[in-house]
Amino acid sequence: MTIKAKTTLAALSVALMASTAHAGGLDRTTYSPNILFEQGKVYIEGSLARVNPDVDGDLVFPGAIPLPAVNGVDDMSPNYGLWSIGAKIDLSDRVAVAFQTFEAVGADIDFGAPPNFYTNLSAYVTGRAYVGTAKFSLNDNFSVFGGIKHLEVSGVATSFYGAGESWELNGAHGTGYIAGIAYEKKEIALRVSLTYESSIDIDMDTSRSGGFVFIPPAGPVVNLANVTGTTTATIPEAWELYFQTGIAPGTLLFGSVRHTSWSDANIVLLNDPSNDSNNVTDFSDSLTWNLGVGKQLTDRLSMSVSGTYEAGDGKPSTLQPVDGKFTLGVGAKYKLTENLEISGGISHTWLGDNETDTGAPVEGQFEDNHAWAFGTKIALRF
Repeated sequence: MTIKAKTTLAALSVALMASTAHAGGLDRTTYSPNILFEQGKVYIEGSLARVNPDVDGDLVFPGAIPLPAVNGVDDMSPNYGLWSIGAKIDLSDRVAVAFQTFEAVGADIDFGAPPNFYTNLSAYVTGRAYVGTAKFSLNDNFSVFGGIKHLEVSGVATSFYGAGESWELNGAHGTGYIAGIAYEKKEIALRVSLTYESSIDIDMDTSRSGGFVFIPPAGPVVNLANVTGTTTATIPEAWELYFQTGIAPGTLLFGSVRHTSWSDANIVLLNDPSNDSNNVTDFSDSLTWNLGVGKQLTDRLSMSVSGTYEAGDGKPSTLQPVDGKFTLGVGAKYKLTENLEISGGISHTWLGDNETDTGAPVEGQFEDNHAWAFGTKIALRF
């Protein structure tokens, strides 16, 4: 029996791709080999997404100091947009090639002006991926795929060590590889794939200018020197196991588990191994679970719903004041013609509570935060 299970996985992924913005590291959009399996000899897609986080925190005084919490930071995670483009071409019955570009990593953090308790700290990092892959079908069931992932990263920041200093991380490049294997049973819409992405090392020319630091309790104001050097960063290796299968006519069950080795990837300002304070991140490995179901409602309309879970690690972080997440999303796809379809999706993410160390006996406490994401995609196939 053949199970008809064409659903809106692509539509839902547009909205969910942004939910990783508060994941175990700096993930924004993760690579997927699914484009290599799209129907049609030529397939082209483009997508846009908008992410609206709501992250705020209070200043608290734990321990013996009997002081109430103080409003600290409102909306320290600005809204941002994402875009991606992909294309796939079947060169033969057994060989397909694809190109994709998307924002792979990023951070948008702005604690605002005083009286917040982080002295106008801000950081903006972006990293766009350019991926070229190929798939070779060994037979009707098994295939292998792989290719190159090239990354461009840049950023700016203020007030890491004092008040008013500015950092510029000039654009830099790094390249890694992708490899995977897949098993299909098309008559029941079954596909299982295992994908490996290698780590990518980035060296960014960096300059710091201006700023000062005040030494308590009544010490002098020390001007920070203008310095230049190299900031090192690593985009970590990752494994992802993906599956989908028809469970009834017109109904598809799908899911994935992704492990990313963020504990091996940190940002070291000016690459000074003798100064631990230059290491501005302290990530843990992340394990992200996704499970969903899609349903074809008519010949033209299909819908899906999905949930994503990522446990927290309990580590306080000034640059990542949330810990873990749970996301629910819905998507819909409408087939305008035999060749053209449009998709849309929306997701809501509950962000886990976290604390940040501002210097004993004071802490920043971030609770009850969340994010909305909206996405749309248009696809053309021949």
